[in-house]
Amino acid sequence: MQGFAGDLFAAFDDQDVIGKMDLITCNPPYISTARVGEMDREIHGHEPSLAFDGGAFGIKILHRLIKEAPHYLKESGRLAFEVGLGQGEAMIKRMKKKYSYTEVSPLVDENGDIRGIIARNGGAK
Repeated sequence: MQGFAGDLFAAFDDQDVIGKMDLITCNPPYISTARVGEMDREIHGHEPSLAFDGGAFGIKILHRLIKEAPHYLKESGRLAFEVGLGQGEAMIKRMKKKYSYTEVSPLVDENGDIRGIIARNGGAK
């Protein structure tokens, strides 16, 4: 199987892929830039900071993901991704208000905190 590498969806910007994915899953970086250096060395010591750094507020990649994913999903395809603690509600509201996602559902941990989101692509908005 051929591997792909690129900035988020750049490696998939091909007519053979656009609008044809059933499911996109992502574990994006969602830690704010200021907090990456504060992370336990055991966590960030084995990965480049790019794997954790989600920008000034930790949502830079999350915003790109929810904006760009519909271009690659089938109309009824799904997007599932992880979010940082405290980011879930705002991402869900944004997905419902600004984008064409439907069936936007939180995925909660054992404490009831939103740690992931799954949503159905509703087509162009």
